[in-house]
Amino acid sequence: FEVTKDGKIVWDYYNPKTKRKNQERETISRIRRFSNPQIRNLLEKDKGGESKSP
Repeated sequence: FEVTKDGKIVWDYYNPKTKRKNQERETISRIRRFSNPQIRNLLEKDKGGESKSP
């Protein structure tokens, strides 16, 4: 995954059904399966996945 300038974590993966990679990015709200404490903290602060906070 990558972290954008505003702090959002997105997945950059290829969906063969759409062939449009950019439209298929997953936001931080989709990575709950990770057990990394830092990621869990981000999920707790940003459950909506669309945070404008710095």
